[in-house]
Amino acid sequence: MIAQKKNPLFYKMFFGAAIFASLASFTVARAHDDDDSSFVSSGQKITPNAVPSANFQLLNPGLTDFPNFVASGALSSVLSPDQHTLLILISGHNLLDNAASKVVPTDSEQYIFVFDVSTGKPFKKQVINVPNTFAGIAFNPNGNSFYVGGGSDDNIHIYGIQGDGSWAEIGTPIALGHTTGNGMPNPSTFVTGGLAVTADGTKIVIANVYNDSISIVDVAGHLAQLHQHALHRPQGGGDVLGGLQGQVVAQRLPVLARAGE
Repeated sequence: MIAQKKNPLFYKMFFGAAIFASLASFTVARAHDDDDSSFVSSGQKITPNAVPSANFQLLNPGLTDFPNFVASGALSSVLSPDQHTLLILISGHNLLDNAASKVVPTDSEQYIFVFDVSTGKPFKKQVINVPNTFAGIAFNPNGNSFYVGGGSDDNIHIYGIQGDGSWAEIGTPIALGHTTGNGMPNPSTFVTGGLAVTADGTKIVIANVYNDSISIVDVAGHLAQLHQHALHRPQGGGDVLGGLQGQVVAQRLPVLARAGE
């Protein structure tokens, strides 16, 4: 066997080229970084813009007194039947204080963000204020109205499409009128959770949070005709949001009606 002589100059050139390539790669990667990326515990960075054509927008309701405020608690979203309108329901602790450290009630509400997604890129069309809410939002199958749960106000808001394409609340909220519940003993607050609409658009089904029950609202009469239908708490979990229960019951409601349940 003939021993080959090592060439120190070759190795220096090789490692130098490797280091240069690594630095170039790092520079290119940094050039593609965006301000929306965040570090995770592994030291890697994640970004909502990783998917091609992704779009990331902050949910700023455009308050005059707090122009830079970004709402927290984007809890639910729903797409209209024609897939042209996206609704995002805000249910966070959005309490804002003035210079005297006093809460500004008109600026301390929840919100419904209305986006036009018909072109593929979300365009914010409208922001609707809601006094209270929690998780529940759904379109009527006709696409001309949608419903929002009032959270701790224990009611349902109805919104309809206007002639100019904007959305406005129709009438006064529908009170569910709970005075007692099936779940926690003597609850101090009755809260609407997830909600769904039957396929024929005639009934709204609301899961009552920590109440082991649902409420069923007649859309035409704007009345909670049937409510406090007891439900068994699913094994291993509660009805914190109740969205799944509301959807399941909404799908089964015609069957329940025929069966007389």
